[in-house]
Amino acid sequence: MNHTTFRSCWVAAWVFCCALVVSPAWGTILLFDNDPDFTNFGILPVNYGDNVNALTMGTFNYGLGKGFTPNIALDYRTLDIAGGNSATLNNYLTTWTTGYNELIGVAYPTEPTSTGEIAFVPEPGYAVRLNSFQVGNWSFFAKNQHARLYDEDYNLLQTYPLALPGSGSGSSVLVTPNYTHGGKLILQFGLDWNVGIDNVNFDQIVIPEPSVVAGLVVLVIFASYCRLRRMT
Repeated sequence: MNHTTFRSCWVAAWVFCCALVVSPAWGTILLFDNDPDFTNFGILPVNYGDNVNALTMGTFNYGLGKGFTPNIALDYRTLDIAGGNSATLNNYLTTWTTGYNELIGVAYPTEPTSTGEIAFVPEPGYAVRLNSFQVGNWSFFAKNQHARLYDEDYNLLQTYPLALPGSGSGSSVLVTPNYTHGGKLILQFGLDWNVGIDNVNFDQIVIPEPSVVAGLVVLVIFASYCRLRRMT
């Protein structure tokens, strides 16, 4: 086998790998502001963040990450501070305009002692990647709390400590999970309603079909065969 044929084999495999790994990705940022419903003690609309395909959808406004997330829906709830799949207190979060450090517009759990939850639910064939979010503190007193990621069965995936300064003495905490999951991904945050979340940045990613993966395996095997032939 000549050098040109050998090189062509490896180029074909490389191009195919790129097509598989660099799947189209989009991103949405939840702002929790600039909407008549997002007032102090406002109930966060249950469809906020669902299937976002524009910066403005009705009265809802979003930030643009790497694009949009038309194939991801969101669920919200307030739950007992035990976390995980513990008792639901309300099937929604509440909104507040200012006072959570420097953040403008946040979502927070509805009860004085409770945890907030945002669940990202991708359609079949898509994965969700949680890029980042910010957490602020309304209390004047510093807090040490946490945010956690769970899968669809409430198996704990990650824990992120939150060292939150008092509202008048510091900035919110930026958390950058950059975590990708092929099913429902659940984010829980805080242990009381003085802890609010903002600027939740997430992507949707196309999951390759099994036939595509099989094609990649065939190409890699073929390229390896080309190399062996060249060496003999």
